[in-house]
Amino acid sequence: MQSPQVLTLSELQQFIEHPEQLAGQPVEFQLAVANYSEAPRQLLEVLANSTNFQVAEAASMHVNFAGEAGEDWQEIAETAMKTAPLGQNDRLVAELLKFAPVPEVLVSEWMPGHRLIEGIENPYMAPRHRVKLLQRLALSPIIEERLKAAAHPDTPDATLEQLAGDLELPIRIAVKYHHNSLTKVIEQIEAQHQIAQNWETNPEELAVLADSPWSWIRLAVARNPYTPHETLAKLAQDSEEKIQFAVVYNLATPKEVLDLLVNHYYQEITETISKHPNASEQALVELLPKHHEYISMRPDLPPVVLAELIKYNSGRKNRYKEELVDNPNTPGETLAQLVDFPLSVAKHLNVLSSTLEQLAQHPSLKVRLAVFKNPKTPDLIKN
Repeated sequence: MQSPQVLTLSELQQFIEHPEQLAGQPVEFQLAVANYSEAPRQLLEVLANSTNFQVAEAASMHVNFAGEAGEDWQEIAETAMKTAPLGQNDRLVAELLKFAPVPEVLVSEWMPGHRLIEGIENPYMAPRHRVKLLQRLALSPIIEERLKAAAHPDTPDATLEQLAGDLELPIRIAVKYHHNSLTKVIEQIEAQHQIAQNWETNPEELAVLADSPWSWIRLAVARNPYTPHETLAKLAQDSEEKIQFAVVYNLATPKEVLDLLVNHYYQEITETISKHPNASEQALVELLPKHHEYISMRPDLPPVVLAELIKYNSGRKNRYKEELVDNPNTPGETLAQLVDFPLSVAKHLNVLSSTLEQLAQHPSLKVRLAVFKNPKTPDLIKN
């Protein structure tokens, strides 16, 4: 589109008498009127309802239509930039952040954190935009970026307060020794953390602390073996993954809570569930394809899981079958399929009589002796 043409008030006279006619004029002419410093209000009212975004925006922000902007003119300008169809050019904005006073609204949500750090170190960056970049860094999942926000002298108190209860010790230390140190807030957080990790804290208080805005305190609650099951279930859905980890590492976490995380995308979490003493039968069966090696080593496998495990391991390496044979809970029906480990099967207390009868004919003297010594072996087979 061409630049708006230069107008005079006399050229607008015919439209002042009939404002509705202005809507039928070319966009270039309408834009020129919307940008004309002496444009009358009645014409701007028509243009503010234009279907063309540029015309409508220019008219609605005209001083004769919207009035003089007060102290909030910067917010008005930023709102206009947010809604303007400027297109996205992160590469250009990233380069400008190094040396130019770029408004924070032009920095997209996909801008890498190290580019934001370049922006806050830019001496020409307006303080209000620097603060907004610091607030974005404080929400970063990357420790180094949050640490930059925690240590920067321009970080506002509200952001420092948020970081004072961060999961990472270096960030908490940076806030503690910040020149704007929030002594009372830090003392409050440390006191609550002591309560959250104390095994003698009553369940009601732990439930309250589980709603803390500080992730460090919620982590302590998730690790406490006396945290109520309902509270652990809530923490299993926490936005911080480290807190979810703490829930599955807690040996007091019940199977109902572990089941909430059985489909978690982090393998370490599902692996820990496969080893957890409270894992449910359903969870173990579901985790067999991922963690069959850990599940097969569990000494307390219920028959349902053992049956599924032998199906899964059929045709697989013998070491998994050997672990099944050595498991004291392996049922006799499963042992009957594992006679390629005759000595172990002959000693097992769950072995079927039919299997013992079969092994009594084994060529190995050790196997026949194990059959004889097994308390489940009938006298007929012993004779």
